Amino acid sequence: MSLKFSIFSMALLTGALLSLAACEEKRNESYYYTHPETLKVVLQQCQREGGTPETFTLPCATAYRAAVQMTKLSQAFMDNQTDFGQRILRSQIRAANIVTQLKAAESTHAPVNDLEKQLADEEQHINNLRAIVGLFIRFG
Repeated sequence: MSLKFSIFSMALLTGALLSLAACEEKRNESYYYTHPETLKVVLQQCQREGGTPETFTLPCATAYRAAVQMTKLSQAFMDNQTDFGQRILRSQIRAANIVTQLKAAESTHAPVNDLEKQLADEEQHINNLRAIVGLFIRFG
């Protein structure tokens, strides 16, 4: 009975580790905007692995790009919060315009794939900008 339990435990542990590994691979740049603590850990791990941005593994390259972009956006926020807020507002207006175009395209049965992708991208951009503001609220 102990052997069966050990095999079961090992299978369960292996499955859990594979699930975690699969989740880790799905981390895109936008993920790190709302998970800065995870970004810090990944960047530290990548630093221990060595290499340069040109030779990083895919997860390290993704984390590095996110960190660079977040640094630029953070600097823009610190330089002028009003301009940063207007940047968010302009992005929200673009998203609203895309929604209007999308509704018009749907009513005429026109292809909507490009508009849906544009809307998803714009909404993600808005979320990223808001996440930068959130970092300053949380850590400020």
